[in-house]
Formats: sequence, structure tokens, C-alpha cells
Amino acid sequence: MVVMVRRVAAGAVLVLASVFVVGCASNNTDLPSLGGTQLSGPKGVAQSPEQQATGGAMEAVTRYYVVLSRVLTGGDEAEFETVVGPDYLDPLKRELGALRAPGVTITGKVSVAGSPDPSRVVAPQDSDKNPIPGEAQVELRVCEDRTQLKVTGAPAQAVGPQTRLRRFQLINTAWPDPKTWKIARQYVPFQDTSCDSLY
Repeated sequence: MVVMVRRVAAGAVLVLASVFVVGCASNNTDLPSLGGTQLSGPKGVAQSPEQQATGGAMEAVTRYYVVLSRVLTGGDEAEFETVVGPDYLDPLKRELGALRAPGVTITGKVSVAGSPDPSRVVAPQDSDKNPIPGEAQVELRVCEDRTQLKVTGAPAQAVGPQTRLRRFQLINTAWPDPKTWKIARQYVPFQDTSCDSLY
């Protein structure tokens, strides 16, 4: 097994104008497909297991924000189980509790600003660098963008800042299947941690 660890450089997380999540819909058929676009390797060279793992984890985060936006605007919380592992499910529901309270109205979406930044990748592979079955892990720093989320009737502290840093650990227990990535943990303890924090 090869573990790739890259320390995040001191400085701001680059925030781009592009947004990964393009919108919310009323059914599940619009969810981004996992296992589609992956990170590109060198021209003429197959993607490394680390690239495959990082690409799959990034797509899983994109899918998570589509589901999160749908749940916040009235969708079924059970849909979280398709994108979040059991250890993160209850903390996530508690965090969102005040936003799901009676009298609160939410429209819009939550998305990702810029490109998620991988800080650690574990991709099981053989001596020839071919993916082999095992548990793959990726840690991603994500700048969460709530500028398009409109909330009325909730305390300001429940809404939080318009952008915040998330540091997700994603796990794929059925690696190298690209469709089984889920968010297992979120490490940043404070919801108002800025995206350029080195946490």
C-alpha cells in the first residue's frame, strides 16, 4: 500500500469563481455520477491509484453538496445515507438541527468554492501500481460556499458565515470501485473557520 501525504502550503486556499454544484432538483436523477471524470494523469499515461482515489473523492464531495442542498430545502434526511458514513451522520444532523426547525425557510444551495485540496491519499495498490482491493482514504480541504443559501427565521449563529473551511475524510471500503466513496468525518471543529485557515 502506498500512502501519499502532501502538506498544505502556507497561504490562502485559492477560491475560484467556478462552482462544482450546479443546482438542486426535486428528484434523485440529477445527482452527479460517481466514477466519471477523474483527475488527468500525464498524457499517454494511465492515472495513478492516487489520482483515481482523489478524483473519486472529489466527485463524492460534489454529490454530497447536491444532497445537502436538497435536504436543507425540504428533502428527506435519509438521503444523507447515500453520501455520508455512519460516524458522520449523527453529527451532521445535529449541526443542521437549528436550520431544520419549525418556522425556518430555506431556499438556494450550498456548493464548493474553488477546487478541493487533497492533503492525504491512501490508495491500495500492488508493486506495479495497479489498484488492489482494500480501504482507500482521502482527506480534502473544502471551501464551503453558502452565499446562494437564503435562510429566514433561524438564529444568525445557526446560519453561520457565508464561506467556511471543511476538512473531510472520505473512505472507500470497496476500493477500487469508484462509486462507493462516502464522507466519514469532518475535522474542523468551528463552523466559522475561514477558508484560508491552515487548520
